[in-house]
Amino acid sequence: MVTSEFENFQVIRAAKQFCAERNKHVPQERIYIDYKIDNQALYLLEIRPVWNNPEKTTEQMVAKFLYTQKDKKWKLYWQRQNTKWVQYKSDDINLDLELLLEIVEEDSNGCFWG
Repeated sequence: MVTSEFENFQVIRAAKQFCAERNKHVPQERIYIDYKIDNQALYLLEIRPVWNNPEKTTEQMVAKFLYTQKDKKWKLYWQRQNTKWVQYKSDDINLDLELLLEIVEEDSNGCFWG
């Protein structure tokens, strides 16, 4: 994902810590927050049972964090109803990942958690 193993470790640690905090008050069989890394992007997703078949689960993307290697900056995106990703307040691109995770947690505009 990023240039060094240490930076990769920091990203994974931050994502795991965020998910653990979100998951500690809700039973995992009802809803579970997880992360996925794909190339230069980190995704937060919500996993929950399908309403009419509890043995199956469905995943809903919550947030996307895109790392630009050239600038060494993170950008935060939210997903519209039509599944298009839109950059969240483009002036936030200079923030580090931990601060962007705090923005997702607070969700003052209702973009991530509804």
